[in-house]
Amino acid sequence: MSWSLADVEASLGRLPRLQLATLPTPLQEAPRLAAAIGLDRLLIKRDDNTGLAFGGNKARKLEYLVADAARLGADVLVTLGAPQSNHCRMTAAAARVAGLECRLVFAGQPIEQVQGNMWLDRFFGATWTFAGDRPAPECMASVADELRASGRNPYVIPGGGSNGLGALGYVSCAFELAQQLRERGEHPRYVVCAGGSCGTLSGLTLGVALSGIDAEVVGVSISRSVPDRVAKVRQIMAESCGHLDLPVPDASPTVWGDYIGRGYGMATELSQRALETVAFSEGILLDPVYTAKAFGGLMGEIEAGRVRRSDLVVFVHTGGTPALFADPAEYSSRAQATFEGYGEVTYLVRGGEAEVLEGDWQPKRFFIIRFEDREKAMTWYNSQPYREVMKLRLASSTSNLFMVEGNR
Repeated sequence: MSWSLADVEASLGRLPRLQLATLPTPLQEAPRLAAAIGLDRLLIKRDDNTGLAFGGNKARKLEYLVADAARLGADVLVTLGAPQSNHCRMTAAAARVAGLECRLVFAGQPIEQVQGNMWLDRFFGATWTFAGDRPAPECMASVADELRASGRNPYVIPGGGSNGLGALGYVSCAFELAQQLRERGEHPRYVVCAGGSCGTLSGLTLGVALSGIDAEVVGVSISRSVPDRVAKVRQIMAESCGHLDLPVPDASPTVWGDYIGRGYGMATELSQRALETVAFSEGILLDPVYTAKAFGGLMGEIEAGRVRRSDLVVFVHTGGTPALFADPAEYSSRAQATFEGYGEVTYLVRGGEAEVLEGDWQPKRFFIIRFEDREKAMTWYNSQPYREVMKLRLASSTSNLFMVEGNR
């Protein structure tokens, strides 16, 4: 090994860093949850408790990124994400701490109803632009160019804060975790986190290798946005090592890629079960987009027998709970607005509780919609306006949908 722990810590200490997070975050034993999912023991690294704007993993990354923005004399932070982006919410809050403005670029078409993380973005004074049909990175570059043309000095932060500088926040986290494990005499088999834009996963992979934690780092894919997560992690690790003036260690994460479901932000049976199990067992809230899918992936691996009961797992809880408050009732009202042009459309049942008298299907809520004929129903279902609204349903629930032809 061509580095020492002191070398790495000294290199980290030389880089500009703005204190945003309340650290160290706890390493919490979760005995009831472990028993519920089939493990002897489970430890949770509570990075949902980093303090800034409801907490979450982005605070650690932004400590390095916003300090760099201040070093370069920036007066506005520019970044991108989905409308319910945790990264955008925490960037907006970090801008307030640093006395900067914040401009956000949201992927996709405009959304009129402001809720969840978007409400917090507005509360922190951020303004935003929807990319519409353009790629969000392209739109972000245009926003930054417009700001420069008007005499401003923007600092552009990639989605999720996921570059070599931001990932150093999770190199530091790994050193913090290593100290906590040493103090407890623990030797985990796995360190598991969500794998989105790969910044957290990259920092943990690098930090675990540098700090000497003898554990397998696992990223649970929450979307298909990164075709090759291992290659992406290695790229970000190389950038981080450039900042630290260290050689890149021969380390790569394991990726569990079978738990994405229909796509980013769309719930699966396992992610819904994970949300409920973690809350009921330990009083801990996951978020529906990242940590619920990541913990659902851990549950899936245990149920498949690939993670053994005796394996000690550290689950890194990266926060994101404000997304729980995005109103699922929005789906119903927006779906109804798409009925126009498809004849007489009527809700016969809307959200009523279902009582199963025979069979083993256990639906929780029922919606029955009557169309004039099958052709109109299928044309509506396949229409672009409804397809956009359908994303809300898939993000907040798992469902069964079927069509029945009958007589009035």
